[in-house]
Amino acid sequence: NVPIWKIKRNIPLFQSQFKVRARAFFVLNAPRAMSIVFNTVKYLLDEATAKKITIYSSNTCKELQDLVAPEQLEERFGGKAPNREPGNYWPPTLNNTNYGAGQFSGYGE
Repeated sequence: NVPIWKIKRNIPLFQSQFKVRARAFFVLNAPRAMSIVFNTVKYLLDEATAKKITIYSSNTCKELQDLVAPEQLEERFGGKAPNREPGNYWPPTLNNTNYGAGQFSGYGE
């Protein structure tokens, strides 16, 4: 549980970083309370940033699968990449594949 003051304190950071850099921001496996909090907090964000954030209670979503090549997306999120064990994210590893470059038309088009 994140206190509301921490959320408010970090909103300027999220807006400055995600406005230009992030195409989309997906929160998966979120508890219902997170959706309720976000629906309140999103009015503090600028519209462009708020539109990029989507919260799901499930472990995957069609928008994520459309945006990320299946070979890059872990199986637990609906992709073909092997699941990584919690805490086993460093050093990063990548498969030696093309990742479907050119297959995807883009998110939100």
